[in-house]
Amino acid sequence: SIDILDQNIQELMHSKENSQLNKLFQNVLDDRNYMDFNFESNGYSIEGRSIHDDHMVYMLTYISKKENVDEDEYEHFIHSFKILKSSEEVEKNTAA
Repeated sequence: SIDILDQNIQELMHSKENSQLNKLFQNVLDDRNYMDFNFESNGYSIEGRSIHDDHMVYMLTYISKKENVDEDEYEHFIHSFKILKSSEEVEKNTAA
């Protein structure tokens, strides 16, 4: 699943001209693989998180001019995202 995340980030990065990778970090959170990334392109900072959950990939992306990056806003954005249980999982847990 890390390969899928890396591939999505690479595709995003290569779709922007003059991209320069600054950060690529992988980890696990709530039993889900994720990768944090940051790259620059033409005066913009593009950073985010790609998360693999079963058959889904979620891509959170924050784009700002380099001089306007607000790290607190970015951290709030990234940490406010929660993957909800599927309706099938909810039904299983409430039926028991």
